[in-house]
Amino acid sequence: MATSASRTDVVVSVTDGEPLGEVVARLEAAGLEVEQTLPELRIVTGSVERSQAPFLTTVLGVEGVEEARGVAIAPPDAPLH
Repeated sequence: MATSASRTDVVVSVTDGEPLGEVVARLEAAGLEVEQTLPELRIVTGSVERSQAPFLTTVLGVEGVEEARGVAIAPPDAPLH
């Protein structure tokens, strides 16, 4: 997701009371580059400048913002450790 060291990947939780599309538009206006919207879960993923990430929590309709975590899985034929 993130394209440079100055950006960070985030997962945004959206409150039930706000229309998801409107919250996504506000997040984009606040600097979020949206990668994926998961309507059933009311979650939006994307990347943002690190300096702007704390401000996403102030967007109307945002319940929470977390830095995305990566997961690495070894290939099926890799030796066990």
